[in-house]
Amino acid sequence: MKKIVIFASGEGTTADYLINEIKKDKLKAQIVAIVVDRDCEAIQIAKKHQLPCAKIVPLKGLPRQLWDQEILQFLKASKPDCILLLGFLRCLGKSVTQSYANQIINSHPSLLPAYGGKGMYGSQVHKAVINNKDKKTGVTVHYVNENYDEGQIIAQKIIDVVSGETYMSLEDKVKKIEKGFLLETLIKVLKI
Repeated sequence: MKKIVIFASGEGTTADYLINEIKKDKLKAQIVAIVVDRDCEAIQIAKKHQLPCAKIVPLKGLPRQLWDQEILQFLKASKPDCILLLGFLRCLGKSVTQSYANQIINSHPSLLPAYGGKGMYGSQVHKAVINNKDKKTGVTVHYVNENYDEGQIIAQKIIDVVSGETYMSLEDKVKKIEKGFLLETLIKVLKI
């Protein structure tokens, strides 16, 4: 069975979704831990599902190399087959991404390379799509490297931006497809 570690900084709704899909036997994997970089709702998701939850020291005020070492130590002890960044707002360092090349996966709410990078998450992405009057947007699942949203694209799902769409309605549309698309992609990538 494939072992997955989840990194999160927010609500943990995608983590909750994947854990429930594992319980339904739709994803043949085991979540071995949830890692957070701040106090957030994802901690409650870990408690709800009785999963270990590790809080890494916040990057602020810590030398980058030490932060990366802390993450590497945790991952080496956990021995994951896959690391999922689900709403994790920090960029992992090169030592981490190279040690786990093609094992760290992120889901992003746009068609990368459009609207990726530092600060481009959640409603910021959807506001940019609406402001630029794009006709299409979607979800990108990609491998993670040391730069925000620049890793190799694994798969994308395209949706139409309809006339009169607001960033809030667009965000809802993207959220409705993102979790299921991530699940489908993980099943293919992990061959489970």
